[in-house]
Amino acid sequence: MKSKIEKVVYHLHPTFKNPTRVITTNENDFLLKTNGWGEFVINAEVYLKNVSAPIKLNRYIELKA
Repeated sequence: MKSKIEKVVYHLHPTFKNPTRVITTNENDFLLKTNGWGEFVINAEVYLKNVSAPIKLNRYIELKA
């Protein structure tokens, strides 16, 4: 399935530097790594090759310092 993914766009909390992150490599399964702390809902859009509308995902996360 991951071979069909073009990119994943992550939308972090607006307090993050560069809160919109685009991952275009599938080497780590489009994993986003960052540092921070707090609790918020992270949103992601998965863009599939040859499909115009992305799949929209969200998840509540808690980052501990």
